[in-house]
Amino acid sequence: MPVTKHLLIRLITIDRCLQNRVRKWTLDDLVKACNEALRHHEGTTGTLCRRTLQYDIQLMRSNKLGLNAPIVVTEKKYYCYGRPNYSIYRLPFSKENLDLLTETLKLLNKSAIFPQLNLISDMLQQLAGYTSYTPEKETPVIYPDNYIRMPDPQLIKTLYQHIIDKKSVCIRYVSFRSSVMHHIVISPYLLKEYGNHWFVTGYDHRNKTVQTWSTNRISTLFPDTGQPYVENTFFDPKHYFDAVIGVSRTLYQKKQAVIIQIDRETAPYILCKPLHQSQKTLQEHKGAIVISLHVCLNLELEREILKLGQHAKVLHPRLLKSRIARHFREAAQRYRTSETDDSGTNSQNLHNFNFNKP
Repeated sequence: MPVTKHLLIRLITIDRCLQNRVRKWTLDDLVKACNEALRHHEGTTGTLCRRTLQYDIQLMRSNKLGLNAPIVVTEKKYYCYGRPNYSIYRLPFSKENLDLLTETLKLLNKSAIFPQLNLISDMLQQLAGYTSYTPEKETPVIYPDNYIRMPDPQLIKTLYQHIIDKKSVCIRYVSFRSSVMHHIVISPYLLKEYGNHWFVTGYDHRNKTVQTWSTNRISTLFPDTGQPYVENTFFDPKHYFDAVIGVSRTLYQKKQAVIIQIDRETAPYILCKPLHQSQKTLQEHKGAIVISLHVCLNLELEREILKLGQHAKVLHPRLLKSRIARHFREAAQRYRTSETDDSGTNSQNLHNFNFNKP
């Protein structure tokens, strides 16, 4: 069953209450404690019903989450643990579960944690007493990519919450191609990570279309826009980016067949790490291959092809082939021009530069 953040808060709160054996806890007392915890952690103003807490207690008693909590009722109204010192944090773990938990803690310690995962991270840290993991003593063997520049966690959290709550938000945005500041009211639909950057896709209220914005270019968020949220009836969020490399696409953009010839030196790498999930090998001769992709044409696709340099040649479509050829001609021209410029002031500036300095 799915474990939501609110459910985790309730289970942890119930566990904390039942560990306090000095006080007797009625169902209404537990409801009040959970309401206070949700207001403190989530800012929620609603009131839980007794039926919800009864279901939570039944869930803790069951094996659905592996808890099997010994919750008993005394005097027909007071809830408590039937075993002294019991807690859901003191569950017996098998060696396999302990190993898995240890590896999870290592990854959480190394990786950037999404703001909404803080509660789960805290819960795992409380369980860390069952593992042998101590960050200051361990030499890590797994090294996930780290962000060079992390986005503002509060910005990501606010966007995430507006998506969940289905509320519009105004962003102060400066595009990569312009220094002009824009105020854009959007209805956010999803967050997407690509190339160590986060992007938000949503509905642009002024232009009445779906767009994607880089969160690194958002300087300020204004949560209260006064404009109604526009529901996403335009695309399936689970598959919107399936047809592209990266995040650049328009709503009604069609996929195309892209045919690329790869030389035998680079072919093994492309076969090992495909450019896209749609990649297929059409031909293979003496180690060289011809592959096909079924994707929308965009800037990220061009960059992936340009990374291959002289090892790849676009065969189809003609528009993409001409664009890649133009990029290489312009690059070659820039190098030819730089050879004549390097004898002047630019060359002197390079001599004054310390290339060994990190």
